[in-house]
Amino acid sequence: MHCLLFSIGVPTKLNKIKYLLLPLLTAVAIFIISDQQQIVVPKIGIQIEDKILHFIAYTFFGLTIIYSIYGFRQGMNKKKLLTILLVVGSLYAFSDELHQYYVPGRDSDVWDFIADFLGVYFSYFLYPILKKLLTKFKEKSV
Repeated sequence: MHCLLFSIGVPTKLNKIKYLLLPLLTAVAIFIISDQQQIVVPKIGIQIEDKILHFIAYTFFGLTIIYSIYGFRQGMNKKKLLTILLVVGSLYAFSDELHQYYVPGRDSDVWDFIADFLGVYFSYFLYPILKKLLTKFKEKSV
């Protein structure tokens, strides 16, 4: 019955909601990590370890935002996609830094915001590469 309902398209809105789950879960994970009073950052011998982690986290977040956008609008032009991605990613990064300002033991840092923004921006260029690699992987496994 479940497959029949989805195949005839009755709950199409429920079908689209799945595209929101990944970015929402990522945003919640970022919020939970940001709410920790002390974070132990692995040392790799350079002074910007935390900025690298911000960049990686927000690159992943950006990828989930793009996935979500394409889930709702397949044919969106790249300029509009980039605009939405940067606005959503930047607003969340700003709210994350604002949130950290009020967490005891944490501080708000413009360089963290810049690393977050650059991670989201990088995801725009990484997404088509990953999509192409996944397509090739799927073709080989069939």
